[in-house]
Order: sequence, then structure tokens, then C-alpha cells
Amino acid sequence: MTDPGELTAFERKVLDACLDAPHPDLDALRRQALGARVGTRTHTGVGAYLDLIVAEDAPHASNPGFAIGDVNLTVRDVPHGVATILYAVDGVLKFIEFAAHDGEWPQDPGLLDIGYLKEVAVGDGVWSLVPTKVRDPATLARALAPRAPTGA
Repeated sequence: MTDPGELTAFERKVLDACLDAPHPDLDALRRQALGARVGTRTHTGVGAYLDLIVAEDAPHASNPGFAIGDVNLTVRDVPHGVATILYAVDGVLKFIEFAAHDGEWPQDPGLLDIGYLKEVAVGDGVWSLVPTKVRDPATLARALAPRAPTGA
């Protein structure tokens, strides 16, 4: 775990890619991201967690919670790809999760390429992810759709 502080260039590029689309909730999160800071960075060996801190007076997204996982990264020394998920909780940027599909996560990840993943239906309610350079609006819309509360 490292001390709080500014986002690294790598972290900033990933956050910007997660928020890059015309949508009111993403507009609010982009405004939050302008002043976002890192609360903690936790290296897990196979990935990393980045807890985000945003200004208390920053605008909130209208959708209280969602996870954006369509950003596709190519990272130096991570040959089999990376799962990347940005979480918003209570309308606020909360954390980014990185996980190598195989192998270890580098202490200082180097971004080689950034793109997106498109969900393609391969069965009834079953999806496959296909790399693409352009963000797929339908994939993003599913990620940003309000979810019914769970539990009783």
C-alpha cells in the first residue's frame, strides 16, 4: 500500500478512458475526476486497487451505483490482458480495480495501448467481450443502467 496523493499518468489515462462518453452521469463523474486524489493504492500481486477521494461538493451521478468494465488495457509485462473496473458508489467515484488475467501485476505499470471491449451476445443472457478501438454505446449503456436493489 502506498501513501495518498495524485493519480499517476497511467491511472489518469485509465480514469479518463472510463469516463469518455457523452452521458449525464459520466459528465458528473468527469467533474469529480478533475480534482480526484488517491486515498490508497493497494498492490495485490496479481492486480491493484486504487481508492479515490473526490471533493465533497462535487456533483453526484444520478445513478447511485454502477461499475464500468469495458476499458481494455495492454500493459507492459502483462501478456494476457487486464481486467479493469471503475466503481461509482452513491453517485461518487469510489475505486478502480486492475487484475492481470494471468501472472503478476507490475509495481509500475506501463500503458502500451488503451481501447474498449464490446459485449457480443453468444447465447440467451450470455455475453463475450471483443476488443475494439471505439467504445460501444450499447455495452456502456448496460453498465450505466440503473440496477434493482438486491436483498429484502
